[in-house]
Amino acid sequence: MEQKSAARLNVRVPSVVLIKRDDPLQSKVVFEGEYAEEAIIQFVKHSSLLQYGELTPLNFPTYFSKGQPFLIAFINKDNDEINSLITDIVKSAETDGMNFCWVDISVKVNRDILEAYTREDNDKSEITSAIVLVNHQKGATYTYKGELQKESLVSWIKACLSGSQEFTGKLETSEWKPRLEGYDFLAKIKEEAENDEGDDDKSSDPWEDSESTENDDDGDEGKSHEYQSETNPHNARFHDAFHAKKQSRLDQRRRIMQKPVHEAHTEL
Repeated sequence: MEQKSAARLNVRVPSVVLIKRDDPLQSKVVFEGEYAEEAIIQFVKHSSLLQYGELTPLNFPTYFSKGQPFLIAFINKDNDEINSLITDIVKSAETDGMNFCWVDISVKVNRDILEAYTREDNDKSEITSAIVLVNHQKGATYTYKGELQKESLVSWIKACLSGSQEFTGKLETSEWKPRLEGYDFLAKIKEEAENDEGDDDKSSDPWEDSESTENDDDGDEGKSHEYQSETNPHNARFHDAFHAKKQSRLDQRRRIMQKPVHEAHTEL
């Protein structure tokens, strides 16, 4: 069965083939690299992208990870003239190594992006559509000003890639930092774990107070109680309640310790 499938796809066995049913410009992609897990995963991610599709915040990271320049058409969805032009260029494969995308210019954030790409352009007239080549590696943008013809656009793309075409804008470069100082959560977790270990070392027995400790405290209890009573009545009431509870616990402990043990009776 695999031989029949391979013959139908015109590939050898074994092969890894990605079928693209939703891409009118590319029906399948054959993996030609080394059969390693990471290489195949990367192949599937990159090859799943449309040859000429809409650029969105969700698929931009995948496009960007390819390390290729972008040719972006800022257009309305129904701009058949530019769509047909770029589709013909993609089919001809004259400019391989490019990310061909389109962006809906009717969306405000996309218009803001276009303005950022063309802010250094001398032509400040209102833009209804534009073709922009963005080279993130060089930090440069190029706005196409020529006629909407295949030969003209292809020549312009090649000139941009070779460096003979002067760029029309530069990408801003800045270091991205958090607005507020961050917290070292790992250090805090470690500190809490150490504190918990220290608490586990302490006895949790409610009857840990020994009678000797009680006797040692009795000498100072009267003085402390008398002093607190004179200075702060609230402290005195709190002190009385605390020692009453402590005395109740000790009395309960004595009753348990003094409870007689009954031996089992054996009949002769």
